[in-house]
Amino acid sequence: MSYNAVVNTCVALHTHRGLVNAAGVLVVDVVLLLTMLIGLLRHSHKSSTGVWKLLYQQVILNTFSLVLRGMLNSF
Repeated sequence: MSYNAVVNTCVALHTHRGLVNAAGVLVVDVVLLLTMLIGLLRHSHKSSTGVWKLLYQQVILNTFSLVLRGMLNSF
């Protein structure tokens, strides 16, 4: 990281070094997403509203944890 006075912010240098790590994270995220979607599709015959309820709970839980973490970090 280096400070750039022209844009008045820090600038990341040599970002190509993190390319392998970024590609690994992308691959893992795609595998996890596909695993979740395949699992949802396999159980979609039980109740289609159950799938949406599960996805809604995932979003709410994640949002709640981010808000809670932000509140704890502010103290």
